[in-house]
Amino acid sequence: MGSTEDFFQVFRRSAFRLEALPQYLGTSDPAFEAFREGRRLLPLSQRPSKQRWMRLVAEATAAGKRVYRIHLVDLPLSPYLEY
Repeated sequence: MGSTEDFFQVFRRSAFRLEALPQYLGTSDPAFEAFREGRRLLPLSQRPSKQRWMRLVAEATAAGKRVYRIHLVDLPLSPYLEY
């Protein structure tokens, strides 16, 4: 399977993602770094990756599809999970 867009085109009724790792970031994420440094985060409207994801979910749900995500966590929360 290719891109996230491909995935949203393929599934018909529902998609489920189980997240079990404490962090799912690559080498750097500017928003996460801003959070860790106590800086103000950009609004979602100025974060292209978030806008892309929200558009895909909105289109899927408008088509009658359901998208589920569960993230298992341990305490204390990691800085990423607090973010």
